Amino acid sequence: MISLFAQERKKLLPLCLGSLTFFATPAALRNGDDAGQSGMHSKQIGVGLLDQPVNADFWTRRGQIGQDRQIVDDIAQRTGLDDKKPKLRRRNDGQGSSRTILVYACRTSILNDGMAKRPFSAVLITFNAADQLDSCLASLAFADEIVVVDANSSDATVAIAHRFHARVIASAWRGFGAQKRFAVDAASHDWVLCVDADERVSEDLRVAIEATLTDPRFSAYEMPRSNFFMGSYLRHGEGFPDWSLRLFDRRYAAWSDDAVHEKVISSAAVGRISSRDGLLHHSADILSVYLDKQNRYTSLQAEALYRAGKTPSHLRMLFSPALRFIKFYLLRLGFLDGIPGLVHISIGCFNSFIKYAKLFALHREHS
Repeated sequence: MISLFAQERKKLLPLCLGSLTFFATPAALRNGDDAGQSGMHSKQIGVGLLDQPVNADFWTRRGQIGQDRQIVDDIAQRTGLDDKKPKLRRRNDGQGSSRTILVYACRTSILNDGMAKRPFSAVLITFNAADQLDSCLASLAFADEIVVVDANSSDATVAIAHRFHARVIASAWRGFGAQKRFAVDAASHDWVLCVDADERVSEDLRVAIEATLTDPRFSAYEMPRSNFFMGSYLRHGEGFPDWSLRLFDRRYAAWSDDAVHEKVISSAAVGRISSRDGLLHHSADILSVYLDKQNRYTSLQAEALYRAGKTPSHLRMLFSPALRFIKFYLLRLGFLDGIPGLVHISIGCFNSFIKYAKLFALHREHS
């Protein structure tokens, strides 16, 4: 038995169980130990070597350890946890033999070098986005491929994209949803990360995405988005977490054809990626520019509602803005974001009203 451990003691099997990550020796897993059985019912994320460094800041608990103290001490020293050696305990398998079992539990999951990350393409659509594209593409350097579908920009957008070694495809404008569908179809990999030119992937979101793609449990993932508005990132209300589905396997999810406020539709369950900062959204640094953009968006929304045969009502025009204010400014604590939070929700509520006012005007014009 001890010789078996000596052959395999350099390997650990990380097993994800709830919010913790457990490590157990492969021998324990095969022999049906309690720790191994509980791990086998959870999600396996790969095999790693003990000779590889392990973050010494991981929170550890004392595990059930068998009779070979030398193996335990060797493991603890290699992982940098020798100052927290667990106690030895005899563990009997019911057949007169005892086994070595080592379990560490960590508050953070491990991106294991022994398990390859799924390759993915970062995909975005652009039109005269030179002012913001540089920061966006720099944050996507970890992608296996960057695909930029450009709607014939007249500024330096294409030159910037080439500087970051992106694959650039020139394409006439189809509308937001259809343009993004085209871009996703053009990607080389099935897994895609879709971002806009005014967004950046934060460092902690990058780490979370890479960990997720090591062993994805879902075919599509939402991620939090933090909106930069009037000089600061909003952390409440509509500004955060503003969950956005951006990472998905295109075989199971796709963009809608909506001309504006397009969304990803998934045929399977959707997971969530936790991130403190999330996707950093810089919609507009100048308020007047932001208002111009909202004016265009509400016109597109009204036109889409008109084509769908929708009609406005007095009650909807009255209560839609009011309910939006109550939900995001009061219940979701938007007031904690100060003046920027108040201005942001006020514009949002006005958008809720004005899109129906524009819809009403369209009906009057065509009556």
